[in-house]
Amino acid sequence: MTVVFSSTDITAGGHPATLLEFKIGGDGNISPDEIPAALDQLDGTVDGTKGVVISGRGPVWFFGALLHHLHVTRWSATFDPRLGAVVVASHHPGAPHVGEALS
Repeated sequence: MTVVFSSTDITAGGHPATLLEFKIGGDGNISPDEIPAALDQLDGTVDGTKGVVISGRGPVWFFGALLHHLHVTRWSATFDPRLGAVVVASHHPGAPHVGEALS
């Protein structure tokens, strides 16, 4: 298994953020015991003074692990192609609220 991450600075709904995209390599499957190695790749890639938008195809437990690992950011969202960045955690005054869909 290989997880490849890419990050891009963006603005979502007027808020600075990092778009963190991931792709699971090989046959597209990942097992839970591979989470630590995937998370190790993220160290230093996301600016904690901004929000983060996570985008990719993977199991819900992998998204959960990513969100927990990135709790140091001001807010966290997952990307939905129909709605945009949907905020699922907000950790700072002035950050967008949980449930907001940012375009």
